[in-house]
Amino acid sequence: MAGSRIKGITVEIGGNTTKLQSNLKGVNSEIKNTQSQLKDVEKLLKLDPGNTELLAQKQNCPLFIIDKIIHNKVVYRKLMHFHRMPRLPFN
Repeated sequence: MAGSRIKGITVEIGGNTTKLQSNLKGVNSEIKNTQSQLKDVEKLLKLDPGNTELLAQKQNCPLFIIDKIIHNKVVYRKLMHFHRMPRLPFN
């Protein structure tokens, strides 16, 4: 009975990780950009240590990086979850 309804199950071994790799590249480039901005802020703070706007930017940079890392972990887990799911044909 079940054989008449299920025509086939496809299991993908090895997997395609292009989406994961592209997401990781995007996160890495954002982290590099944030690090360069943080270096610029630190240079400016050496010139003007009392600037409160620069101090606020410096404090927010690590939080931005942490948010990106958490987002990357969530995306990775979702991709790995869908990667492990069996693929059913749409016939």
